[in-house]
Amino acid sequence: MKYLNDYITKYNWINKARKTTKSNLPDFLLIKKSLINRYFDYEGLIQSYRTPLANTTFSSSTDLLKNFYEKPPTLLSSKLKERRNNDLEECPYCGKPSTPNTLDHFIPKTQWPDFSIYPNNLVPQCRSCAPIKGEDYYCNQSNQAIFIHPFYFDYLSKVRFKVIIDFNTSLNKVNTYSVEIIHPKGFKNLDRVRLHFENLNVQNRIIAYCIKEFRRWETRLSQYKFDIEELFSISLGSINPKDIGKNWETAFFQAVLDNKDCIDYFNNINTNTTIVDDDEETTSSF
Repeated sequence: MKYLNDYITKYNWINKARKTTKSNLPDFLLIKKSLINRYFDYEGLIQSYRTPLANTTFSSSTDLLKNFYEKPPTLLSSKLKERRNNDLEECPYCGKPSTPNTLDHFIPKTQWPDFSIYPNNLVPQCRSCAPIKGEDYYCNQSNQAIFIHPFYFDYLSKVRFKVIIDFNTSLNKVNTYSVEIIHPKGFKNLDRVRLHFENLNVQNRIIAYCIKEFRRWETRLSQYKFDIEELFSISLGSINPKDIGKNWETAFFQAVLDNKDCIDYFNNINTNTTIVDDDEETTSSF
């Protein structure tokens, strides 16, 4: 998971939103100045994560602001697409190894429409996290914001996942997967990280991912013979060792490499390699 502080911008997208022929533009222009003033509060609200958010003063504009996000003017739409079409390789919230191509309103837009189109509130997120996080924001039991904003805090980038495989050699199957959090010694924000992960169901999702990946590699090895230890080692060798475990894929690869019984099992899977005919091939245009 990456610290995305370079996503923070001093520019708002108000001018992108106001260049439109939408019929509700006059209503938007009436609240434009109030919105801009409200945006100056944003970073303070995020940094004051132990303080519950006050009720919005924009409740009468909820439908208007949601409409500008969900059916944006052309220039605003371009900015939203640009943020969705990012070059991230894993979700900054959970570490799932896929491009996070949806946007999360870190401060939920239903309760606080104020920040519906504010860029610093729009965080790239995977489609698995989106329905889990939903409209939740504050935990009354722990008296703090539930989730960590990856633009403003680097806590998630400082931890990694360690997956441990308990492999049963008698049955040639995995008994259990367990997941641990690797963090720097003296790390003072572990409780916040745990709360964040627990509320995104990250541990169970990683285990489900590992189960699926294990089966996928079993299938591949039953079809084609290759050295999985060499393959995983080459893959992990292409990244900084301190980045291993920052997403689920590298955590799984390392877990397999750490388990000799698992490696032996994979290497002994019988193959039924598909034979490719040597017929001459050519190409044609579409």
